[in-house]
Amino acid sequence: MIDKIRNLVLKIIKFCITGFTGLILDFAITFTCRELLNFNSYVSSCLGISVAMITIFYIHRHWTFSRGKEMVGPQLATFLVISSLGLLLNTIIVYTFQHFFNSEFYWSKLFAVLVVGVWNFTMNLRFTFKSAKNREDILIFSKD
Repeated sequence: MIDKIRNLVLKIIKFCITGFTGLILDFAITFTCRELLNFNSYVSSCLGISVAMITIFYIHRHWTFSRGKEMVGPQLATFLVISSLGLLLNTIIVYTFQHFFNSEFYWSKLFAVLVVGVWNFTMNLRFTFKSAKNREDILIFSKD
């Protein structure tokens, strides 16, 4: 049980480090597109997330979940489906917080990133980078 907890915590730490890298990339691209290039806020956000998604996929594949020896196609397809749903959720949250709660754009985006981060970790652990080990990590508190 202790090893399962340790493995899960290590994956969460790696996921957070990778996610923070993606967050910086996402915000940098969003800011550049929105503030410097005068793109629409939502287009800017989608571009930032899209570039960050592809970057973090490769980091997760080789470092966070150590599943780099498997075929990239099916993993990338699953990752993109999960990430696209996360992108949709992110956009809905940003829009909702801005228009119904009068929250500033970047605070709304930060909150959305936190919510979507939980979604992304859980779904990618379970589906994209699945292995017997990862399935055990998900069931950590339901057995033993």
